[in-house]
Parts: sequence; C-alpha cells; structure tokens
Amino acid sequence: MAKQKPSAPRGKDQDVLPVAKEPGAMHESPVWRFRYIDVGGQWCWTKLKDTTLSKVLQKLSDFETMTWKEILGKRHHHLSWDSLSPEAQKRIRELDILDYADYIYSLAIEGKPRVIGLLRDHIFYILWWDPDHEVCPSSLSAEADGCGCSRQGTLALCTLIL
Repeated sequence: MAKQKPSAPRGKDQDVLPVAKEPGAMHESPVWRFRYIDVGGQWCWTKLKDTTLSKVLQKLSDFETMTWKEILGKRHHHLSWDSLSPEAQKRIRELDILDYADYIYSLAIEGKPRVIGLLRDHIFYILWWDPDHEVCPSSLSAEADGCGCSRQGTLALCTLIL
C-alpha cells in the first residue's frame, strides 16, 4: 500500500502554511515572516552578534528590492532533504515542521553565513541563522560552481519553479 501524504501540513500551533496559489509569486518581492523562527536550537537567532545582525538585516532589506526570480540561483536556492545535515533533519523533526521539508531554502548573506527558511509563494518564513554553513554542508565540487552546498538537482528545481 502506498504511503499517503498528510492532507495539509501543520505546525505546532496547527496553523496551515499557505498553499501556493499564485503562479506569479516568483515575480514578487520577498515578504519576511517569523512564525517558525528557531530560538532554541543549534542555529538559533539568539546567538547572533549585534554587528552581524545589522549585516543580515541590510541584506534582507536589499532582497526586498528584487523579485524571487532575481534572487534565486546558485547562492540562494532550495535545499533538498537529502542535502541537509543529520543535525538539521533532527531539528526539523523536533520543531514539528517535517511536513514543510519541501520548502526549505537557503539565502547566502556573505561567504559562509546563510539564512535558512521556508519559502511559500513570495513569503519566506525565517527559520535558522547558519553562520558556518552547517545546515547544508559544503563540498569542494559544489563550491566550484559557486553554490557551496553538496546537493544534487536542487538548482534545477529552483530553475523549474521560476
């Protein structure tokens, strides 16, 4: 018997993450939401230094002048479940957001640091601060193409949704 998917993903508060309804969402600017932000795990936002926070906020502000089609590419991309570290997979289960695993994206801030979140339509639900690129560990071959993540096929997925 085939394994059935849940009818609608639900988080701890039982709110449903919006279903993608806008075919033109990639032509819209990002909107930031904090409903699923992790403040207690390995990549929690409370570990951020003031000077770093200023850089992150400036980068997110810069993204607001662009569309998702302009943002997504080699350095800002979808993360497949298989590309996530075992620790990241474990934390997703602990946060009870496994149903959202298909919507995890990485936004490069500078060098290694990344903002990890859930992208639905044009809304980016901020999840983690990953200063050392540990959520999706890098490999030499992936860094050669400018990405830094050891993932197969996720750039192609980004390209398909554009």
